[in-house]
Amino acid sequence: MKSVIVVGAGLAGLSAARELIAMGAEVTILEAGAQPGGRVQSEIIDGYTIDRGFQVINARYPQVRRTGLVEKLNFKFINPNFRLVDGEDSIRYGRRNPLSLITHSPSTTKAAFEEFFTGVFLAKPSEVDKSVRREILRSFPLGRPGVPAGGVGDFASALAHGLDIRYHHPVERIAGGKAVGPWGELSADAFIVATTASVANSLLGLYMPNQMHQSTTWYHSTEDELTNTEFLAVPKNSGIVNSIVISELASEYAPAGKNLIATTTLNNISEVSIKSEIKRLFSAHNVELVKKVEIKESLPVMAPGSKRAIYRASEKIVLAGDYLEIPSQEGAMRSGVRSAKLTLQSAH
Repeated sequence: MKSVIVVGAGLAGLSAARELIAMGAEVTILEAGAQPGGRVQSEIIDGYTIDRGFQVINARYPQVRRTGLVEKLNFKFINPNFRLVDGEDSIRYGRRNPLSLITHSPSTTKAAFEEFFTGVFLAKPSEVDKSVRREILRSFPLGRPGVPAGGVGDFASALAHGLDIRYHHPVERIAGGKAVGPWGELSADAFIVATTASVANSLLGLYMPNQMHQSTTWYHSTEDELTNTEFLAVPKNSGIVNSIVISELASEYAPAGKNLIATTTLNNISEVSIKSEIKRLFSAHNVELVKKVEIKESLPVMAPGSKRAIYRASEKIVLAGDYLEIPSQEGAMRSGVRSAKLTLQSAH
């Protein structure tokens, strides 16, 4: 039986470990943090579920479907429409509002969807490589996004269930068939480094492109009776990218009688401005900040013409991460599966 150490318990690392075990390998995951999921984590603050940035899980992504976990979680599906807010005007777009596609010009509709997809890519669509953009756009018409009632971290926890994960085990280097850290060292036949490109560069002395988009999600609570809560709000000419009453999607995200609003920004913006936008979008007058979540490494930058890094770093070390595929949960999980297959192929 081949022994493999996976560095990192994000979606890529967890997917790699599950695939390796299914193929008969002995797997240990070394995770620097205290919980699995990487960017897919949740925490509870004063009864509110706070995800590591607003995100949903597409239940129809091939790798998500392959796990069979959605059926085992209390999954809440999001309304597939969004609401473009332009000043005092509000237009609904999406599968359940085909009328908007008929009554508005193609250029108006295209501009609306560009605003929406800025929140998906965390960049203007024109700033994303065509092949990446095309693949992600194809997933949306038939997608079925949502969240587990307990937060997106529940998906990562379910993915991690039963795996040998050693938390608080940061790896400083891999050399001589050993992973070495302040906790000691551990030997293995092979290694999968399932981290961001910047961490892999530092760990292995590589020089891969490692730019990452940054984002911030503001979580506010209110007891006010809100309006227009059924759709993701995408304001035009605004400092925010999108905002959603996440507790409307999953009531478990907030205590009884309270609403939780998640608002995403890409640039510096004051909380005063955020509250002003929330008031405009949802008629919320009295809101309180629960947490500001700053994510310095949200998604890998994949600019037009950019090339993917190679998977194999050496004979015994394979890489994994969404920067090798597409910037998404699907890309992370797909990379994990592929890295596992490459790792065991090298044993034969």
